[in-house]
Amino acid sequence: MGAATCRMPTDLDGIATTPPDLVAMQPRPGTVPDDFEPVAAITCDPTADRTVNADLTASFAEYRWEGGFSEAIAKMNAPSEGSRP
Repeated sequence: MGAATCRMPTDLDGIATTPPDLVAMQPRPGTVPDDFEPVAAITCDPTADRTVNADLTASFAEYRWEGGFSEAIAKMNAPSEGSRP
């Protein structure tokens, strides 16, 4: 199993693109399968650093979480509140 890859920070939408070799590794939104047994989770900052490097890359923070995930998975799989357009 490969490493997780964060989605492009929202403030870079329309300005930058994710390298093609990393697109396939990005997580897809949706529910968590019943047989999924997580050992760690990765979350990413929704925005990039304000500095663009000389090689035209920008950084953002990635965090690794470990422990019990049953409550978080139940909330992810629960029906959304409110109406959808």
